[in-house]
Amino acid sequence: MHEDTVYSFIKTVGDLGITNNSFDEFLLNYETEAHRFELVDKVNDVTYINDSKSTNFNSLSMATTKINNGILLLHGLTKNISSKDLNISKKVKTILVPEDMEIDLSKANAKIIKIKSIFDIEQVLIEIIKPGDTVLFSCGGASFNDFKNYQERGNFFKTVVSNIKDRNA
Repeated sequence: MHEDTVYSFIKTVGDLGITNNSFDEFLLNYETEAHRFELVDKVNDVTYINDSKSTNFNSLSMATTKINNGILLLHGLTKNISSKDLNISKKVKTILVPEDMEIDLSKANAKIIKIKSIFDIEQVLIEIIKPGDTVLFSCGGASFNDFKNYQERGNFFKTVVSNIKDRNA
């Protein structure tokens, strides 16, 4: 966010007579839109973020700048779109990508792990996650090859996270 935007926002909040306490309460209770950079859970110091609504390279690239020590999970149909708009942050250390996903990851500064199917991510994650990691399910493609829509895909990821949590209970 630009400084002038932040300043304008703060000024508007003040002009509306909103107190700091009520504003703080709003921020503490604010929930992001489901499937849009949504915190799913934190298990054994591993953070899981569902961004399954991210169906293009621009939103995927932006999401990778918001995490640290990231494991990026890609999925979907890229609709014959060039990967030139793909700019994966150096904060991503590992990328899991299904073999059938058409995407150029040659500019990524991360370890690439090809998986046979999106349905293999649970087992692969169990093998590679470490405390301090952030698992980001920011797909970069349309969901239609394996799911009805991004919501079903996001719910699949939430189930994966729940299964991993249950294994660690």
